[in-house]
This record gives sequence, structure tokens and C-alpha cells, in this order.
Amino acid sequence: MFNKTITLSSTIALSSLLMACGGGSDSSTDEEKLPEYVAPVLTLNGANVNYLAIQQGDGDWEKLTLTDQSITPDLPETEINIAVRCDDALEIKQLTLTKDQSYAFNHCSDSANFPRVTVELAGPGHTLLNTMITRSWGEENAGAASTEIILTELSDDHSLIAYAQRQSDDKIFVIKQSGLTLVDDQVISIDFNTGIEASLVDVTAETGLEYYAEFVAQVGNYDNLDIQPYQINGNKAVQLPSSVTTGGYITEEWSFGQDSGLDRVVETLGASPSGFNGVIPAEYTQGSFDISQDKKSLTFEEKIPTGLGLKSDYIEFDLNMFSLLYNIESERVEYGQDGKVNFQLIDLSTLPGYTFDLPADTIDSVSITTYSVSDDWPAVGSTKLLLNTASF
Repeated sequence: MFNKTITLSSTIALSSLLMACGGGSDSSTDEEKLPEYVAPVLTLNGANVNYLAIQQGDGDWEKLTLTDQSITPDLPETEINIAVRCDDALEIKQLTLTKDQSYAFNHCSDSANFPRVTVELAGPGHTLLNTMITRSWGEENAGAASTEIILTELSDDHSLIAYAQRQSDDKIFVIKQSGLTLVDDQVISIDFNTGIEASLVDVTAETGLEYYAEFVAQVGNYDNLDIQPYQINGNKAVQLPSSVTTGGYITEEWSFGQDSGLDRVVETLGASPSGFNGVIPAEYTQGSFDISQDKKSLTFEEKIPTGLGLKSDYIEFDLNMFSLLYNIESERVEYGQDGKVNFQLIDLSTLPGYTFDLPADTIDSVSITTYSVSDDWPAVGSTKLLLNTASF
């Protein structure tokens, strides 16, 4: 990540130097001017949450209305804490705001009240494998001839990608539709006889690792269109045509252990072995952590393997049977002199207007996930690591 901001102190110091040298009094000079400072903006999609509050720097917590929010901090490079309650869990997001950032909390909503559409085959002869629509939570009640999609919102610019297997010869066909106007309970009929044929490619299933892949197309501010899995069976995977995947990227993942995996971005599936076997770190265990006697803090050593060009991006702490979640961006992660990560609970008793039961103020159980990426993720050839430990 790079910092586009210019600190106020640097601006003042440079202005003073120019004045001292006589450079600040002549408005007709051709000296290059400093770019105007543009404050970063934090956008929160908070319409579906149960509680939302923000803390800037060392200031007091401020309770926010349960609507979408756009916040400009008081100072550049401001440390921000966000508290959001979803269902029965409280989440704390910690970041340093140096650029425009957006966060959506759609996972807070009860899907029972969300609109739905049904995607079905127009006729026999194919088996429906996977269907995704933008601004959705994904499939529900998926079957060979139809599937129900839960939408997070209705709009006039949905995109749809679906693929199916022809029963006569097992060939894969893909349909992509864009600019769809959808309404609740709508039925979308798809004729795969007009689809584009996709190819099946061989992938290397490396020893001890599970393989899958997905296409990710960025649509809008919050919405990803993820098509997964590509894998049909064994080491056969679906390579979607480039005309379908325009505007996105392909990731291959070799997963291992408890929800852990190493990903790479590729142009073509299965083009070469991942080479991950020699660098996969051991997962965290209970013995990896040192919890303080008062159960208010813990320390542990990050396990980011060398040789992949990875750097820490964020760390998540799921505490006390997932009743409290901390998501801490790398700029806010604290390291001790020994290089270990120091994690400290913050005092949540000061949250204004919080009428729900607060989670326990001690660390009684923990599940930790570290997320590390290459500098150029998601460029082709870049890598990310998701490393998770089981709860204890």
C-alpha cells in the first residue's frame, strides 16, 4: 500500500522554509506548488447492521445512525476504530485511514427478508453446475435443473454467469448476461444451447493439498462475482472463455489444514505446479500463543513463509466462540521487540448507546487468521496466504 496523503506538519514545515528563503512572498514565481491536500473518506454501508459506532484517534466513541455513512477524519493518517454488531456478534475493525476506503456489512442482514430469483434450464439436455449473480449472497436450494439466488439488493444492472454440462458428451457451456433488471421472485430461463463452450484442463493436484479455482470480477464498490469451483472432478477444471471473464482475474488455491490456503493469480488454469509444497508453514496451535494472566492480551509469532514475497495485510481474532471479532489492518498491528504480534483487548464498556449484552472482557477462546499478500496482488503471478488456527 502507498500513502497519497501529505501530513499537515510536513506542509507547514515546507511553507516555513519557503518563507525564510523569500520564496513565499512572490505570487508570480513559477515554482512548483505542492498538491492540494485531499482528505481521505471512509464510507460505511451500515444500513443492515444492529449497531454502528466509530472512534477517531484517542477521541470518544460516536454512535452512528444505521444508514450508509461517509466520514472525513479530522486529521490525516487518523487511526480509526469501528464497532459494528451483526446478529449476536460484535466486530471491531481497526485501521489507519490514509486513502478512500469502503466497508460493507451486508452479512449482518437476515437473508429471509431478502429478494430472490430462480435460475432454471430452458429445456432438457444439460446439468446446471454453478450460477452467480452480482449483488447476491449466492445459491440456495441448488439443483441440476434450477437454483435459487438470494439477492442483497435489486437493481437494473445485475450481471449473471452460469455454466452447465451437456449430458450427451459432458462438454461445459457458459452463459453470461449483463445489465439485467431483476425483481423479487423473478424466474430467469437459460438456454445453454446458445452458450459458449468452455474447456476442461488438467491441473496438478499436489501431494497433501486440495485444489480449487475461481474467477473474480469486480463489479461496483462492494460486489465481487465469484465463480467457484472450477474443478469438476479429480484434476479436471473448467477454464472459462476469455470473453466471459473480461474485467476480472483467476485465482488458483491450494488449501491445507484448518481453513488455510495459498493462492496465486494466473492467466490460465493448471499451467504449472504451484511450488507451494516447499514453503507451506505449519498452522498455529494452542502452543503458539501466550495469553496474559488476566486474559486481556496475547502474543504470537506470525508464520509468513519466506520466498513468496508476502507481507502481512490484516489479522483477524475471533474470540469467545465467535461472539467478538477483531479485524486489524497491518498498519495497526503492534509488534514487540522480539518481532511477535501483541494483541490487546480494548475497553468496550464505553460504547455509547450499546443496549446489547457485551461480550466477555477476557480472552477465553481464540481463532486467529492472518492474511498476507504480494505487493501487486491481484496481478498475474502474485500470491496470498490465508493462515488459520482452530479454536481452543
